[in-house]
Order: sequence, then C-alpha cells, then structure tokens
Amino acid sequence: MPSSPTNPPDTTKSDWLSTILRSFFAKKKNHEVEPKNLVREMFETVVFVLVLVLMLQRFVAEAFVIPTGSMAETLYGDHEMVTCRECGYKSPLNSSSNDFGQRSIITSYICSNCGYKFIAKTDSTGKVLKEDAVDFSGVRSGDRVLVLKPAYYINPPKRFDVPVFKWPVEPFSVRERVPTNYIKRLVGLPGETIAVFDGDLYLCKDLKYPDEKLPEDPNNLWLYPNMYPSHPDAISAFEQGKFEIIRKSPTDILAQRIIVFDMDHQPASLKGIAKTRWHAQPGYDKEWQARETGFKHTGSDLGWIRYHHLASWQDQPSLEPMEINDSLGYNQTRSSPSLEVVTDLILECKADFQSKDAQLILELNKGPYRFQAVFDGGNCTLIRVDANDNDKSTVLSKTSSGINGEGRHEIRLANVDCRLTVWVDNKVLSFDKGADYTIPHVHQSHPNDRMQPARIGSRGDVTCDSIRIWRDIFYTCGTNGGRQGYGAIQEKFFPPSYNPCSTVQTFYVQPGHYLCFGDNSTSSLDGRMWGLVPERLLLGKAVMVYFPLSRFGVIK
Repeated sequence: MPSSPTNPPDTTKSDWLSTILRSFFAKKKNHEVEPKNLVREMFETVVFVLVLVLMLQRFVAEAFVIPTGSMAETLYGDHEMVTCRECGYKSPLNSSSNDFGQRSIITSYICSNCGYKFIAKTDSTGKVLKEDAVDFSGVRSGDRVLVLKPAYYINPPKRFDVPVFKWPVEPFSVRERVPTNYIKRLVGLPGETIAVFDGDLYLCKDLKYPDEKLPEDPNNLWLYPNMYPSHPDAISAFEQGKFEIIRKSPTDILAQRIIVFDMDHQPASLKGIAKTRWHAQPGYDKEWQARETGFKHTGSDLGWIRYHHLASWQDQPSLEPMEINDSLGYNQTRSSPSLEVVTDLILECKADFQSKDAQLILELNKGPYRFQAVFDGGNCTLIRVDANDNDKSTVLSKTSSGINGEGRHEIRLANVDCRLTVWVDNKVLSFDKGADYTIPHVHQSHPNDRMQPARIGSRGDVTCDSIRIWRDIFYTCGTNGGRQGYGAIQEKFFPPSYNPCSTVQTFYVQPGHYLCFGDNSTSSLDGRMWGLVPERLLLGKAVMVYFPLSRFGVIK
C-alpha cells in the first residue's frame, strides 16, 4: 500500500510567531533600560486638570455662594431651616444681615405658613429668653449656584433671567479685598420705562427723556438719577394707561410663588378655640363636611368653603381675619416694614370627582372682582363676578378641561399679573381669549379681600384635600424699608429731593443697561435704590443650584 504524503512544515507561521516573540522581548528589554517616569506623568496630569479647571472657570462656568437673602425664597443666603412647632411646616429663616452678607443673631421667628411667633432661647448677649422656645443654632451657608459665563455672549439677557454681575457702586470691596458680586432678577431691558404699581411690574417703550441731563462720561449712565425716577411724564403716561403689565409665564408663576397657607399643616393653637382657616361658609354647613386635611361635598345644591387669613405678630394667634399681605417668614430676624395687601394669588387642591355630573369652582378675589374657574361637563369656564355691579357674572372664556366623569385630579387657578392661568394635572389649559384682563390703576382694599380672598364651591359629590394658597412676589417701591440701614450709600445715591410716589414708581433703563430687582422685595438692596447694571459688568447667568443637594435644581 503506498504511503501517504507528509505535509511540509509551515515556515510562514513559524516566522510570524518568532517575529512577535522577538518584538515582545525587545520591548521588555527597552523598558528595563528606560523605565517610565510615573512621577512626571502624574505631575503632567495634575497640571493639565488644573489648567482645564481654570480655563472652565475663567471662560465657561463658575460657582458662587449666595451671601444674602435678597433673592429669597428663590435663592437662600445664610439661613436656618426651622420646623414650626405649631403646624409642622418647614421653612427657611434668614440669618444674614443687610450689610453684605454678614450673619445676624436670630432672636425670633414667624412661621411662613401659620403666622405663629416664636422666641429664640437666647438673645445676642446669651441671656435666656424662654426655656421652651426654638433653638436657632444650626445656621447653614447660602445656596451654591453655577453661573454660565458665555450665556450672554450667545444670546442677550432676557426678562426674568437671574444674572450675576459686579455691583457698579463698588465693583471691588476694599474692606473684603474681593470683587463685589451681586445676583438679582432682571426686570427691565434697555430703552424701557418700568413702573412698579400694586406689587406688579409695567412697561412702556415710547417715552423720551431729556438728553442734556445725561453725564459726560457714559460709564456713569448707571447712576440712579439717570433712570429719571418717577419722572412727571412717566407718571402721567401711566395714569393715561400707556403702560402695559408685564406678565409671567406659567413656569415663572410656579417658580416665584410664595406660600400663604398649606391646609395639610394646621396650627395646633387654633383647635377648639376658632374656626380653621378653611371652613364651610355660613349657610353651607350641610353640604360640606370637614375632614382632617380636606372637605367632602354631597348633594346637588351649591355649597362653598372659604378661606380666612389668620396670622399673629404676638405670642398668641389672632382670631380675626385679615388681608393676605406681603409678609415673608424668611425675613423675620428683623423688624418688618409696613405690610402691603396682596391680591395676586394661586389656589390649588386635589379634587376627587365622585359623580359624573359633579361641578367644582375655584375662586380668587381681587378688590371688587371675584374670578372663578368652573369645572363641569368636561369644560373649564372662566367667570368674573363684579361686586360693584350687584354681583354681575361675565363669562370670560371657555375651553376643554380634560376632566371627564369620575376621577381624581390636581387642579390649580392662578390670578397673577391680570391673567387667569389654569392647570389640570400640571398641564396648562389653553384659552383663546378672556384669560387676560385689565382693571383700573386704582386699587383699594375691598371687604372680600379680608373675608373671602379664596373660595371653593361644588355641586354633586366631590372631595377636596391638599388645599394650598400661594401668593405672587409683591414688588414694593423703594421707600418700603429698602433704603434703611445702608449708611453712606443712602447719602450718596438719594438726593435730598428724593421722594418717590407711594403708589407708583417709574424707572428708565438706559441703552446698554439693565434694571434688576431682588425677589425679596422688602429686604433687597437693588436697582430701586442705586441704579442700573451696565452690560459690561454682567458676569453670566445663574442656571442651577448645585448645593445643598436638597436644593438641587434649575434656577427659574
């Protein structure tokens, strides 16, 4: 039998393998001769990271600490988180003074929710004031915010942005030897005249002012007199209705709202001695039954529950209703300025419709007018009731509500900036017309502001709980506490003739400048006191709070 042929050796594979092995051992030998310099590589990496961080900080983003409470409650300066012993509501309390962020001694606290007043355990000298009072010992530093520096190189500033800028009065603090950076909310754009009236902002773009009064140095255009504060022509134009109100978007309304009362946090001291803030209106006790944190309506007759604002500036709660005002619990480390009546309100609740024909009405009062959002038949109807015209009802607008039959929904009505905004399950309803309205520029407190600033009505079987009332920011004129406590600044920037109108105040925004206010209007050293912000001093746009983590989120 012939033998099988043998396979020749695979010289190609052998040569390839030997080449790989020779290369590996050659590299190993080279490594032994020239080992890596690990210290040098680590040093180069650290330097690269530092340079990258410095470049990012210089040109892209930088972190800032909020020093004061002028932007509360959007942003917190040094503060203490306090849980009210009366109602259990947790809210911030300012611990920074007006003097550029220096900490102050906390000696008292008024709850943002129930209005009850507490006394600190010790005063500024350490003397014990009250053994069973609240201990304010855990002061926290201000919010840490991230500022995007290129923001205003890409797009110009917009109204209601929150910019960081160098304070034009003193761009560099000689005392602290650091730049004096401020953070406020932008409310006025170049060429606009901004008016402050009844807590709201108005604008006019057509007013002209005398150029001969401008300074020779354009770098001084930011100074207070160059805003022509409360100029007679501007006041006259406002009285003639030539200004239009500045309206917030639904997102801005929710971002800037301030708590008035959360029914889930009832003050314990009122139990048994007075009606709760929310209670059945006299004559409707049979339709509404009170529950621990809400109400249940039964029957086909219309029934109402109404809100009474009960607050205390003493150690005991007041039993008499009062108007909702611009008091801010955050500020109660110092004496409060005179309070203003606030009628821009937001009412929200969770409603459980338990019958197909059930009807729910949310109502908010503004002077002689009552504005209603009526939910029935799958629609939402906006109605205005005029107390000066025998409670005449006028239908303003109507749209689909998305509520069809039985079910539980979160419902919200805002009467802010002369606009009615309605949310159902956190979605904004769209109205073709009628949601925006105008009222005369003369606002006088009406009995309804005190006796029923907010009501909820119903027909059919409906349960309401998680009822909350909020208010909008109330912008005050510069005389309402803002001038006090700034010493040389007051003397330098307020001429002897300075006497702004107590009802309306106007400011002109020079070209290349912006007008900025603090959200905490009664405790903010801002453009109402010293002037405008030059565009050249803008450092960037505050975009988010990154610390503490409980406050993490986008700034709006």
